[in-house]
Amino acid sequence: MDYSLIIRRAEPKADEALAIQAVMMNAFSKYQHDTGIAEKPHALLESTEDILNDIKNSYVYIALLDGEAVGSIRVEIDEAHHTAYIRRFGVITGCQNIGIGKAF
Repeated sequence: MDYSLIIRRAEPKADEALAIQAVMMNAFSKYQHDTGIAEKPHALLESTEDILNDIKNSYVYIALLDGEAVGSIRVEIDEAHHTAYIRRFGVITGCQNIGIGKAF
């Protein structure tokens, strides 16, 4: 089966923030369950406003599989130190292990 995977920079719109929040809730709930961590990961506590703020102030990418949000990653670049910090990297459970993370 052929799929259409598009990875692009997220747009500062409410529907994009909601889609990214849904991805984070799915991926990080699985992470919490699989690791047995009692405390909720910070990714599960952020609001859509937090996500919109990140979209406006850093590099936030969204993966769309056949038009549906299935993954997201955030990158902070420190040009002074020539480094990048990856955070909030997640792919929904039904789409893991098919190359979306590698494509990011």
